[in-house]
Amino acid sequence: MATSLLNNFKGHLFWRIFLGLWLSSTLLLVVPALLFSQIAQRELPPNIQSRIESIILANARSAILEYRVAGQAQFKRTLDNYNAQLDTRLYIFSSSGKTLGSSTNSSEATAYLDLLLRGHETRLKSVKSMRKVFVLARWVTFEQQKYAVVAYFRLPDAPELEVILPSLWPILLASLFIAGVGSAFAARALVRPIYQLQSVTRQFAAGHLDKRIGPSLKFRNDEFSDLGNDFDWMAERLTILIDDKHRLMRDISHELRSPLARIRLALALTSKPEKFESALQSIDRDIDRMDILIGEILTLAKLEHSNFQHQMDAVDLRELCEEIVEQSQMEANSKQQSLRLNPGPSVPYHGDASLLHRAIENIVRNALQHTPAGSEIWLDAGLSPDTTMAEVSVSDNGPGVPASMLNQLCTPFFRIEGGHGKGSGLGLSIASRVVGLHSGTLHIDAASETGGLKVLISLPLKSIS
Repeated sequence: MATSLLNNFKGHLFWRIFLGLWLSSTLLLVVPALLFSQIAQRELPPNIQSRIESIILANARSAILEYRVAGQAQFKRTLDNYNAQLDTRLYIFSSSGKTLGSSTNSSEATAYLDLLLRGHETRLKSVKSMRKVFVLARWVTFEQQKYAVVAYFRLPDAPELEVILPSLWPILLASLFIAGVGSAFAARALVRPIYQLQSVTRQFAAGHLDKRIGPSLKFRNDEFSDLGNDFDWMAERLTILIDDKHRLMRDISHELRSPLARIRLALALTSKPEKFESALQSIDRDIDRMDILIGEILTLAKLEHSNFQHQMDAVDLRELCEEIVEQSQMEANSKQQSLRLNPGPSVPYHGDASLLHRAIENIVRNALQHTPAGSEIWLDAGLSPDTTMAEVSVSDNGPGVPASMLNQLCTPFFRIEGGHGKGSGLGLSIASRVVGLHSGTLHIDAASETGGLKVLISLPLKSIS
């Protein structure tokens, strides 16, 4: 079981998080313990030692001054006061070794006095035979006379750390174990959603496009759940794109199969002399249709490529519309349709003239192909009411399209059953992609309550430099 647990969390990230949390917790526990251990040692830290020495020697000089000025009685009161305040026993001797203010020497200070007389001073250090007691033996000079100072100093009452520390070790070890377990759970909580995301990503890459991370992270309500939602949104978009590609391939196969079948049939008819000419004409027409279809498929593929480069130049949208109307007039006349451009001023724009010409022409030809004889088609070019958009519209008074199908008209190879015309089904798809490349929108709606269709291209004037 332990092995499987380690295998589940063998990644570097888990161990980095675990070790980071565990070491931090360990330091929080060990550093105070080391400080307590330092305090529990018999020798004081150097900074504290120096401060205590300075206070004791300053008190000694003050007591010597009292002895010189106020006499022995005041000296004894001052010395007793200092001893009571600092919990010390302060002895002061003359340079000859006589106790100041008394005819007798103190026995407990004699050993350190002898050291001073032999020239050996003693910094504040612990007395081995006396617990929490430190001794100081130093010479001081007052008005060109030397005095020997011996002082015993007792630390203030505090818990016996030497006794407490041994009992703290089990607690310290238990705390380290608890910190390790807590760090492991914390690291697991951080790494687990990453492993879940990794698992779903690998399944998604293996072709299981229905896999999502959201259900396993939706209750976390944190950055990982946000990451899971973003992954699910990405997966949904990729699934739609992949499905669109598959459907596009099926549609292309279907579109190519029909003319190929007709060509095969026409080839069979060429063996009959009386049908040879008509069969060749049929083959020629189908080859032209296939050539147009393949050209539009390639155009659509290039427009959908993320690295597609298009040439941006100054262009007049009204001039483009005039050119398209002129080029399409013959086809409109042959079908007894009316095609005209509403009058108006020029519409300067900055974009790819060739692609914009292709987009508008596709919309116009779509209207010519899918409206019956006698229909009217209008083009218009101008600015939006707030003058932030350049607009081109193509409207007709044909039978129109059911409202439920309007949002499908830009789908590649989409056709309405029973509709007029025999187009490839790619014209509006190409137009929509071209408009998208210019950061614009293509909106399709009913031209009027009585029918017809209106396609509106809106191109932002300030988004294209």
